[in-house]
Amino acid sequence: MSEDFDLAAELLAIARERNKLDLKEKALLAGQKQEAIGRVLELMQVANIKIDDLKSALKGAASLGTKQKGLKGKKGAKPTKKVAPKFRHPDDPGIVWSGRGKTPVWLRELEKKGRGKEARVRD
Repeated sequence: MSEDFDLAAELLAIARERNKLDLKEKALLAGQKQEAIGRVLELMQVANIKIDDLKSALKGAASLGTKQKGLKGKKGAKPTKKVAPKFRHPDDPGIVWSGRGKTPVWLRELEKKGRGKEARVRD
């Protein structure tokens, strides 16, 4: 029973230490962020860059002479429709493959043995 209390006390101490470290990390990152903003503002001033210039660059405009890559939002993959299986495992009919993507191991092994045609689904 005493071991349970020792374990609980140790876990509580670890949780407190983790919270302290999290706070320290946030403070360090906040300081680093402020320092970086200061450097950016300094560079902007030296190069005579205005906020509107940055906004245009972020929108993908060529106002800075180069097109910015990767700043536009990416759209998700287009949804694909289900495809009927073209291959079925001869020993276990529940294992199928549509013929899309990487060839499954079980089909590669059948093909090595010369039994790949057995797996093809017949219409």
